[in-house]
Amino acid sequence: EIVATREYLFRCDFGAFWMGRPMSFTSFHTRLTPASLLLFLLSSRLMRPLVGSFFSTSSLFKMLHKAPPELVAERMVVMDLTVPAEAGSSLIRRVRQTIPISTPLWICPLKGSGVRQPLATHGHHSGLMLNVGVYGRVCDGQGRRYSR
Repeated sequence: EIVATREYLFRCDFGAFWMGRPMSFTSFHTRLTPASLLLFLLSSRLMRPLVGSFFSTSSLFKMLHKAPPELVAERMVVMDLTVPAEAGSSLIRRVRQTIPISTPLWICPLKGSGVRQPLATHGHHSGLMLNVGVYGRVCDGQGRRYSR
């Protein structure tokens, strides 16, 4: 699915709905259950205007925090990876080959500051960096393994 520029830029206001999509029917990673089918249908383009408020960022995070932590760890991958821009394509290829999610990867360019910052994702690199967000459900129950 292609995300409109406006939705991408303002995803912090209303952009986590795609994280709620259980799987894509065109993905070989899809495992259909009644719950995932219902969630898939409710988060479709046709239904978003009617039920969109249930897929807002705050609603999804409330649901996420109510879910048992072990279940989330087994079924979800939520991580950000930052690499120098020249290594971006190989990282994206590796993520797509090894992590069975069908949700989009979020790619955000970053400019490193060159100043050592232990908690910053860019470390002390001063060049162009790519942050790759990997967020989604995995159908094989190995989320904890992929998130290491």
